[in-house]
Amino acid sequence: MRTASGLTLVEVCAALLVLVLGFTALIGLVSYGMRLSAEAQGRTTGYATAQTVLADVRALEFAGNAAGSTSGFINGYWVQRTRTADPSSFVHGEQAGATIVVQVFDGQQGALVAELRDHVLEQP
Repeated sequence: MRTASGLTLVEVCAALLVLVLGFTALIGLVSYGMRLSAEAQGRTTGYATAQTVLADVRALEFAGNAAGSTSGFINGYWVQRTRTADPSSFVHGEQAGATIVVQVFDGQQGALVAELRDHVLEQP
């Protein structure tokens, strides 16, 4: 009498089902990881853009102490820079300080990516 060796069709189908489910889960995890990586890279680039804009604003000599706002696209991001007079900083009756806010928005989705605030003191 011969004994049969090998796998039945049901065992082969069950093994294939387990492999397909495993590969599907693996592909989903890789896709999720790539999406998280892209979001992190976008936040990093947006924050670096905000730091650059803030450094540029601090380096500029303002004519007077006027408040103002500028905006535009930089590095694919919508950047809004606002400068407001700081009512708490007066020297000899003249306004001597300002608050600068730089907001960086995603150029495609419009979501806020980074926001930096800085207080500058100016010579009256």
